[in-house]
Amino acid sequence: MEKERIPKRKKIKRYLLIAFLLFYSLFSLCVSAEKRWPEVFAACGLAEEPQTDLPFSVRVFSVGSADCILLQNGQHAMLIDSATADQGVRIAQTIRRLGIENLDYVVATHPHSDHAGGFPDILSEIPAKQALISPLRSLQNYQSYRALNAMFDTYSVPVHEAEPGETFPFGNRARIEILLSGVPSDNENEASLVIRVVYGNVSMLFMGDAEAKCEQALLSSGFTLQSDFIKLGHHGSKTSSSAEFLAAVRPKFAVVSCGEAVPLAEETLLTLDQMGLRAYRTDLDGDLLFATDGTLCEIKGSEIS
Repeated sequence: MEKERIPKRKKIKRYLLIAFLLFYSLFSLCVSAEKRWPEVFAACGLAEEPQTDLPFSVRVFSVGSADCILLQNGQHAMLIDSATADQGVRIAQTIRRLGIENLDYVVATHPHSDHAGGFPDILSEIPAKQALISPLRSLQNYQSYRALNAMFDTYSVPVHEAEPGETFPFGNRARIEILLSGVPSDNENEASLVIRVVYGNVSMLFMGDAEAKCEQALLSSGFTLQSDFIKLGHHGSKTSSSAEFLAAVRPKFAVVSCGEAVPLAEETLLTLDQMGLRAYRTDLDGDLLFATDGTLCEIKGSEIS
């Protein structure tokens, strides 16, 4: 009896199915369960526009020796610092491209131009509902604080001088905790507003330019410091990020916004290495994107341009 012939088209489909199953089996063996298909596509150069539907995201912009961080929780957004004046337009364009029409909060950790310089260009394009700043801690800093307040007034942004112990809502399942609003000092870095953001069971600590005095004040404050994610103080310089402080925070991700003007200190790198932490640094890694579902926190990579 003559065997039934399989049509050529069916043979091709069968071969393609077998090839796919073989590929999938090999992929499952070689790639850990934590990998996601979008990451595979990105590795193959097939990444699309930055994801805008992440449950909660933290975008750390590569802005040299400056700070600018964008947090998103669904339709809610917060900008922590704004980098230097020459970065404002790019940051505003990226925020627009992500579909953000207004900011729930802008946080000026302190008045230095590498943290507050970009606000005018950003706020001229994207309105903000409230600005959080630290209270004036030294008369020597009076003029810079006056200028900061005047700038926010120009763009009709209400200013709130945040105090330790205050909390603010930030969309579903998230809150902003004020841990420190600086310490008395003629050094404006030590006037930094330090905030902790909690989303579900995941927490993130943002240090501004806080240095040793601020870290000691936090250690004796009684507030919960443990955080899964930390943006290191003062661009990772040797005046911040002591071993004692990082041991209290116990982060899984340590992020440094740094550049040529204030490079990441060897002392800080050594401390991180001794704690088994990798430094995610904007001078080498570019813009960084972290995401969390409230339980797990992972890096998504450089997806912003």
